[in-house]
Amino acid sequence: MISVENAYSFHWAATVGPADFRNLRIFEEPAGSQPGCGMEIYRFLHPGNHSQNATTSYHRRADTNQHFGNSGTIEWMSDVDGRVYFATDGPIPFSDLRLKAKSSSKSRRFTFGGQQYKWKPERNNDMICVDLTGKRIASWSATRTRLSVPTSIDNAIFIDRLVVTCLLNLWFRKLDKF
Repeated sequence: MISVENAYSFHWAATVGPADFRNLRIFEEPAGSQPGCGMEIYRFLHPGNHSQNATTSYHRRADTNQHFGNSGTIEWMSDVDGRVYFATDGPIPFSDLRLKAKSSSKSRRFTFGGQQYKWKPERNNDMICVDLTGKRIASWSATRTRLSVPTSIDNAIFIDRLVVTCLLNLWFRKLDKF
């Protein structure tokens, strides 16, 4: 059986730097569409002052009116500490969105809807998100800067969680602190 997926293509600002990485736009490329033909679905906005103690806001395009609404914020206490406010809950410390099962673990767990999921590093800086039964939930392609999610996952709140936890794990990887 072929899995049909929506792709979320991450686009960062052209300049390079820590604050710039937290400024990005994400385009949804629905299943069956050509790459690059997507519609902007998320905006992550971070102040350009390179402050460690700043807040990144993220906004999602509403299906009903196509306007962007605030979906949450990421409060940075430092480069490696902070908390996330999602539309439905928060604050959630970074540490709770990046739990280790044991100290030697390479994967990072998070909980949503009473279930645990984990991001596992793959080769070529890719990642895969699985549930605790090992079922693939999402995957990140570093070369394509794309998050792929099966179309069977259509809960916008859960997709927010996948996007934000993916971004946090990419951030920690960038800092070599995965």
